[in-house]
Amino acid sequence: MLTFLYNYSNFSIILISVAFLFSVLISLHFIARQIPILRPRQETFDFAMRMQIPVFSMCGLLLAFSLVNVQGNLRRVDGLVATEASQINNLDRLLTRFGDPQTEAVRSSLHAYVRSIIHDEWPAMERGGGSEQTRLVFQNVSRGITALVPQPGRQMQMFADILKKGDEIAESREARIETAEVALPDEYWYAVGLIIFILTSLMSLVEMNAFRIYATGLQLSSLAVILAVVFIMDHPYLGETSVKPDALQKVLNVMEARKL
Repeated sequence: MLTFLYNYSNFSIILISVAFLFSVLISLHFIARQIPILRPRQETFDFAMRMQIPVFSMCGLLLAFSLVNVQGNLRRVDGLVATEASQINNLDRLLTRFGDPQTEAVRSSLHAYVRSIIHDEWPAMERGGGSEQTRLVFQNVSRGITALVPQPGRQMQMFADILKKGDEIAESREARIETAEVALPDEYWYAVGLIIFILTSLMSLVEMNAFRIYATGLQLSSLAVILAVVFIMDHPYLGETSVKPDALQKVLNVMEARKL
């Protein structure tokens, strides 16, 4: 929903939000003045001012709760990516210490898997799914691990740890892909839009003077900013504030520098 806005900077999205709400208010105020029953007067002013307080409070609370929710989702996704990067690094370290030339092919596949996550799967997650190419690359990693033949003793124990890490990485990938669809439902945005429309409709029933324009502008701007911030953080993989594969890139650099 309106995902094209993520092509703009965060500051631009905030400005768009403020400008849009002000446009709605000005339009509704103009329309109200054309309808005799809705023209601003003392009776409508008193009623509108009394109604604005609970509606504004309800909208503010809803947006504040949503902001906490999307921030939590963003931190959770970032934590999943960091955990996955750590698991991949640990697997590469175990393969390095395994002491078998066969592990070099497995490590090469593992490095290719990380590169595929960064270059193939990340753009796919921005569209809400995983990458088939990345899945196939990880299959090569899994086949390479199961093809290892550990010798009794130290290698046998390390092989069990390698299998465990392989399973953990597979689970982490599935969890990460699931977060590609994490977002507030469309129904939430419809509800917020309706509440804001009601609020701006009440504001439009008030006869404006310099002080009321200033006060209403501050009130509407505060809602617009919070609304924009919630939108900016809503999709973990879109926009300037999105989760980036930086942790995976750092791990890839460490892995490529690691020697057998």
